[in-house]
Amino acid sequence: MDLIWLALIVVSVVFGWANGAGKELTAAVFAGAAGAVDSAIQLLGIVTVWMGISRVAEKSGLLQIIARAMAPVLRPLFPDLPKGHPAFAPIAMNFTANILGLGNAATPFGLIAMKELQASNPHPAEATRPMITFLALNSVIVTLVPSGTIAFRAATGAANPSDVVLPAILATAIPMVCVIFFDLLLRRFQRL
Repeated sequence: MDLIWLALIVVSVVFGWANGAGKELTAAVFAGAAGAVDSAIQLLGIVTVWMGISRVAEKSGLLQIIARAMAPVLRPLFPDLPKGHPAFAPIAMNFTANILGLGNAATPFGLIAMKELQASNPHPAEATRPMITFLALNSVIVTLVPSGTIAFRAATGAANPSDVVLPAILATAIPMVCVIFFDLLLRRFQRL
């Protein structure tokens, strides 16, 4: 795969220079690098803030309250985890952040959840059923408020930036239902 990317870059540079677009190519490379650094710094800031919030939530007991409130939903999705497993709280916070469309805020909670799931993994080189279920659901969890998309549409001058709410709910609910269905189906076949 690395060779394919290298070939694409080399061919692009050669054709850019051959077509006399050397200055534009150089400017685009530096602009892209600057944009990448800006994005990384913004993402670092968001992750830092949410890691701080998660630490405060953990120390104050808020994570446990949210985990208990979501237990009726999470228990059937993760039947292999014992009641009160430390992964339930970060899983609940990850799902909550994703449901609210705060994808970057969900990342720290997802990392904590995977760390907790790995801690109870009897075969550390293999993913457990709860790890697979969490990863699959994390990828397709329903988004009720696609805040990033709404903000982007507002910033680009969309007439009604929130027009995407219903399509986003449908576009995320359908795959989520499919993942839950296939997860339950595979779990049943494994028991046979």
